Amino acid sequence: MKRSFTKPHQDTASVAADARAAVISDTAADGLLVRIQTLSRVVESLPVVVYVDEPGAETPRYVNDFMDTLLGLPAGEDRPSHTLWYEHLHPDDREQVLAERARCRNDGEPFYAEYRLTTGHGGIIWVSDHAREVQAAETGARVCIGVIKDITERKETDLALRRSLMLNEAVLATVTDLLAYLDLELRVQHASASFIAVLDTSPGEVIGRSLADLLKPEGDPLAEALARCRGGETQRREIWLDLPVGGRRCLDLHLVPHRGGGGVLGIVAIGRDITAAVQQRVALEEREAQVRSIARNLPVAIVRYIELPDGRSRTHYASEGARDIWEVAAPVVEQNAQVLWDMILPEDLPATRASVDASRQDLTDWVHQWRIRTPSGQVKWLHGRGKPRRGADGVVTWDSVIYDESARRQAELELDRLAHSDHLTGLPNRLAFQQTLAAALERNAERRGLLALLFIDVDNFKQVNDSFGHSAGDRMLVEVAAVLGRQVPAGQTLARISGDEFVVVTERAPDQQGVAALARSLLAAVEQWRFRVDDQEIAVSVSIGISLAPLDARDAETMLQTADTAMYRAKQLGRNRYQFYDPSFTEAVQQRIAFENGLRRALDEDGLVLHFQPQVSIDDGRILGIEALLRWRHPQRGILLPVEFLSIAEGAGIIGPIGEWVLAQAFDTFAGWKRAGIAPPRLALNVSAKQVADADFPRLVQTMLRRFALAPTEVELELSEDLLVEEGGESLRVLQALARLGLGMAIDDFGTGRSSLAYLRRLPLTRIKIDPSFIAALPDADAAAIVRSIVSLAGSLGLEVIAEGVETRGQADFLAANGCPAVQGYYFVEPKASADVEPLLAARQLDPVGGASA
Repeated sequence: MKRSFTKPHQDTASVAADARAAVISDTAADGLLVRIQTLSRVVESLPVVVYVDEPGAETPRYVNDFMDTLLGLPAGEDRPSHTLWYEHLHPDDREQVLAERARCRNDGEPFYAEYRLTTGHGGIIWVSDHAREVQAAETGARVCIGVIKDITERKETDLALRRSLMLNEAVLATVTDLLAYLDLELRVQHASASFIAVLDTSPGEVIGRSLADLLKPEGDPLAEALARCRGGETQRREIWLDLPVGGRRCLDLHLVPHRGGGGVLGIVAIGRDITAAVQQRVALEEREAQVRSIARNLPVAIVRYIELPDGRSRTHYASEGARDIWEVAAPVVEQNAQVLWDMILPEDLPATRASVDASRQDLTDWVHQWRIRTPSGQVKWLHGRGKPRRGADGVVTWDSVIYDESARRQAELELDRLAHSDHLTGLPNRLAFQQTLAAALERNAERRGLLALLFIDVDNFKQVNDSFGHSAGDRMLVEVAAVLGRQVPAGQTLARISGDEFVVVTERAPDQQGVAALARSLLAAVEQWRFRVDDQEIAVSVSIGISLAPLDARDAETMLQTADTAMYRAKQLGRNRYQFYDPSFTEAVQQRIAFENGLRRALDEDGLVLHFQPQVSIDDGRILGIEALLRWRHPQRGILLPVEFLSIAEGAGIIGPIGEWVLAQAFDTFAGWKRAGIAPPRLALNVSAKQVADADFPRLVQTMLRRFALAPTEVELELSEDLLVEEGGESLRVLQALARLGLGMAIDDFGTGRSSLAYLRRLPLTRIKIDPSFIAALPDADAAAIVRSIVSLAGSLGLEVIAEGVETRGQADFLAANGCPAVQGYYFVEPKASADVEPLLAARQLDPVGGASA
């Protein structure tokens, strides 16, 4: 191909000797020729296109041979290479490239561009073009020297990467899961649109911040998981958090390490909203646990017994109580119903058979008493009741309850035998108990068996004693002793060792499960019983600590001490339960002391706060009142609800100061709202049983009302139903004094306590609050019936009624349809800090948030 410059051995010198070279001396020309020849050889061998351009020229004056190779042209084509560049410049790029070249020449700037060339076979390649102007030393002429490189591969890679990034962005923009990429400092480097949307913020507010800071999960469960993931472990957690969009939600959070270069480069966080599934799972688990707990704790066996038309029988279901009654496991009873018939004493078998036949024939209720001999040889009296039903196939099914009455009969005999030991109850006294326990421990050491000591303490006995007098307290202890005695098997010792403390010595305990069964029966018996005094029914419960020998102690003193410690632990856990001794309880006591100290500091150092939740009209959303709710900002555990620390406050003796702080803070806040003209008609706040039992409490309330210039009619005190019953007569006098001041009073969580209707009529109440558990269970038929009954009861007593815990449209519609005029719950608004609730108060009317469907 012919060139503008001739190669040195092919007249290259003649091409270079233009008109300007004529003025150069012969010596300079010879030197220039040599340099041109040398440079030409170098340039022609380069794997890039080199060109020389002169000012004013549209196309390069000189282009080396690599242009042919770059464009894929056939060898030997006879046309100047410098015209090829212009001809093969892509039409879509030509105008822009030429304009940029002209601009750079005019401005004296280097030229750089990336553009396309068409190849000889019709393809397209991408090139980079970089040129700059230089001045020849010999001639002083200015020329532009440029280099063109093939960058097609890089361009294609860039385009592929860009398309991939666009695709990823499109995918991330459509997924509903929350996605984020964290660096090793646990800061968010990228987040999906859904992630940013639920935070109700902008990408700039998300990028660079820590995941924990953005989500603020309850209980801080992320620290350990993130640390493990950063160490290379995939993690999965269920976390609860309050989101700006959606409120309180549960996320199934996956943390996956991003690996590369032999290590972890970052963390991929994937969160899926599983709130509905978790709530459904929890509801099912709670319902199952309730049913199982009832069946397990009842001192009975629940049996579904079936007889076929051909006379064969089988047991479809037997509760865990079957083991205690027949001394065989429930699965054995379910597999073979005949085992129950085989244990019936021969003299009782005909009557038992006749009772079942009569019930099957007439479909009448089956009620019968009979005796059995268990595999251990023990004779038991059983009492059974069942309701039959016949299916279309002739099969008759009884859902029956079988009671073991042996313990009751034997306990009565035991009480008669042990009369006159304790002057009040007739039980063995402390000295007799110590002798009995010491002898039992000796026998147990010889046979190397298991001996159990159950330490029983009556819950809240002092309150009954203080409220109704010592005479009532003594009578209560006598009745409690009788209730416990009916549950203690023959051969075991029940004793009263001090005021409201009882013990049971159980020799030859079969195992820990058997001891637990005895404890459960004691708890259930007391819980089902009512103490009647002054025309009132008082619910009573006990707490039980259990020590086992030789596991926990080998002498009487140590055994009593460990059982006492276990009982104290049972009270810490909420009373009305049993607890086996564990050496770790010593550490638990220390932890409790630390918790108490933290609560004291919170009271002194503004660690307590109040949140507020409006109470609204079900018809139009008008704000009818607002409830003040106590919270503790714990430095390690975050926001704690009252149920998590008020029992500790009572035990520590600071429930009074806390209650006074709540009154002052709530009244002060409400007074501020009044001055701003946004206060609702009523302020509701909870008071504790200790406050209600304090004769000075009405005087404190009156002082607070005057201090903050509040009218008594603007304040409503909410009281626990169970606490009112437990506190007795003094509570009634305090409430009557508060009523005389003009304050409203409501029973909180109504329907879960154990107060009688007669007691309700004596209380100076203005409102009933339906317990949230009934609202949550809607539209369950039983729950619906209870809610209707409470609404009707309130109307018949002339009381207002409000439903707590309303979270769905379906619940709100049900309450409206059944005459409940006021509601409170997340369906309208969650509890908020005072500053956050003020805009709602100013609006005076709420719309449902609609966070949940019916």
